[in-house]
Amino acid sequence: MSNTTPRKRPPKPSTRGSRTATSDDRQASTEDLRATSDSIQADAAELAGIEQEKSGLEVSNPAVGRLSEKAVDLAGAITRKTRAEELLSKELA
Repeated sequence: MSNTTPRKRPPKPSTRGSRTATSDDRQASTEDLRATSDSIQADAAELAGIEQEKSGLEVSNPAVGRLSEKAVDLAGAITRKTRAEELLSKELA
């Protein structure tokens, strides 16, 4: 009997994002794109609701500032998600 241990196979290299992406990678990217789109739409609807709420308040109301901060945060999230969506769509093209 030999005292050597069996060799482990090296892990398969990832193909996500490469030209040899598999159909599983494409399906995962498609699902990511749809989820990102859904998230953007939800954030946009929330942002619209905030803006509608602000429009019904007096400008001196302290809630306007708080809501504006939340609107800025949501707008930033929408921007980041939209950029990710753009990259995903290019990956699928």
